[in-house]
Amino acid sequence: MASVSADSIGNKTMEKAHAFGAQETIEHKGQCLDLNSLWEVAAGFQQRGADWRKGTRRREDEIATLEWEIKRLNSDLEMHRDRLAYLEECVPDILKYYRLRRLRLCEAMHATLPLELRELVYDFLECPKDADQGPIHVHETIHIDQSDNSMPANPTPDQWLAHRPSFFVDPRTGSEEGLFGYWYNEDHVGANVVEDLISRYYCRNTFFFSSTDHACIPKFLDTDRFDTALKPARHVRHVEFVCHSGNVETSTAQGELGNALQALISNISARARIVVRIYKSLPSFFDIMETIAPILHKAKEENRDVEMEVVEGGEVFDIGPIFERPWAEYEEAYLEMKRNS
Repeated sequence: MASVSADSIGNKTMEKAHAFGAQETIEHKGQCLDLNSLWEVAAGFQQRGADWRKGTRRREDEIATLEWEIKRLNSDLEMHRDRLAYLEECVPDILKYYRLRRLRLCEAMHATLPLELRELVYDFLECPKDADQGPIHVHETIHIDQSDNSMPANPTPDQWLAHRPSFFVDPRTGSEEGLFGYWYNEDHVGANVVEDLISRYYCRNTFFFSSTDHACIPKFLDTDRFDTALKPARHVRHVEFVCHSGNVETSTAQGELGNALQALISNISARARIVVRIYKSLPSFFDIMETIAPILHKAKEENRDVEMEVVEGGEVFDIGPIFERPWAEYEEAYLEMKRNS
């Protein structure tokens, strides 16, 4: 070992130096050696040996410290493992206790606070998630074979809807579970609070029907997507009815469209606001107007909150003035405009 060699060399050199006493030089193998230099060399080797022993002791101390730290950490690890195992045993009971406490709190809130104050609580729970989410599309699931890449880069509303799941799937499951799976659960908040939240859901959102979706209007009015006995028709306050595609070119299709709109107006709450939007680019625009306008006029005469808009070139025009007088006064002029179109 290097340290042993340094000590050995230093000691032997020192012995030789002592053997010659106070001589300043010695003869060795025909060479004259300076004893002072020999002393310095010997002292250097001894110092290196001492430094090495000191470094070794320091490393031994460091190793001992590390071994102690490892033992301490292993002890902490075992302690935390025991604690974790205990907590894992307790978690089901803790969650059950928490759920029961929350359920009792929600039931007490519903029994104690009037609806106006409960609405403030629900505003806090739901946060601003409903403020800017836009209209909710109501439609059945439509499957399209995508093996031929039929989905274009910029799909129309109808094409986009064709690739979405049905509106009537319970939103507490699937992709919307994060929004509805917790507070809309009777086991968590009680049946009364869930009823409040579902009613609020229908009151505060705008529901959108495209010209391909009008067949599911009766189902929408009568079927709660949260699978309760609540009737959405009593609670919905905002509806958009849009004609934007060319699937209403025949008189039969236009008749079905008119019947669907009439069913919507007749069965929905009288407080609901209904906006009908028609795209003027449709080849059958005037025929659709001829079908829809009298229905809206009648609803307006019954003091229903209805509005008609025409979309042309990306701009929306409110044609509300046609409601100022009965449809019969406009019909002749309208038919003349249709003949000249």
